[in-house]
Amino acid sequence: QAVAMMLDWLRNHKDNPYPNDDEKAMLIKQTGLTINQINYWFTNARRRILPKWAQCK
Repeated sequence: QAVAMMLDWLRNHKDNPYPNDDEKAMLIKQTGLTINQINYWFTNARRRILPKWAQCK
């Protein structure tokens, strides 16, 4: 469920996939993950997921 929420955020912000502090706080509250987990997930998503989405266009 946490991954689905972050994927949804990423889909809606793929032009600027860098959540600000307020958005991270919201994701922490919604997912129950730590700030480090959120940061690592987005770092990996930008490296792994976004390039795949770009190829599928």
